[in-house]
Amino acid sequence: MLVAGLLFKRQMEDPTGPLPFRFAIFIAGAPPLTWSDSVGQNMFNQVMSEDPLDVDKDSFDEPEAGIQGRPNVEYIKEFGRKLYRDLTPELEKWVQTVEDMGTDPEKARLMPHAILPQLHPDRLDLPTAHMWGRNDVLSSHSGLLFRLCSPDFALSHVHEGVHDVPQSSKDNEIFSNLVRKTILRSQFAV
Repeated sequence: MLVAGLLFKRQMEDPTGPLPFRFAIFIAGAPPLTWSDSVGQNMFNQVMSEDPLDVDKDSFDEPEAGIQGRPNVEYIKEFGRKLYRDLTPELEKWVQTVEDMGTDPEKARLMPHAILPQLHPDRLDLPTAHMWGRNDVLSSHSGLLFRLCSPDFALSHVHEGVHDVPQSSKDNEIFSNLVRKTILRSQFAV
């Protein structure tokens, strides 16, 4: 997510300039968050929705003009307990920060923005290799990152596991071959 965001930023700032890498490898990736509230889709309302992980859609509900978003604090707490168990000691602080984003205009700039393929026309213009698990709760996010990459240069493998690097020799061999092809594409621009 971070590397993809930095690559997009560099590509948007200097469309004809070289990128800092010749290729990229994404394992269980996700659409990049952006560096500015003027780039990408505002994800705040989606994160606060009943299905915060569903970002593969063509439109996102925006708050009505003049109405500030008020997140469902109890829902956030429950969501945090389920998906971010290691944040539990900081959960109250995290919830307060999220609540402030939705109610304090000074903190609105902190709302997350993401680059999504269905709403953003540009694609990363370098060879990429992608791998993610079919049973990963965030598998659709990995597919979105794959779609953000140039279809001429992007290769992918979806294994049967979850949010991890698979241990099977078959999956490792398949992904190794994808990485080799990606490296070759980067060296010979094919």
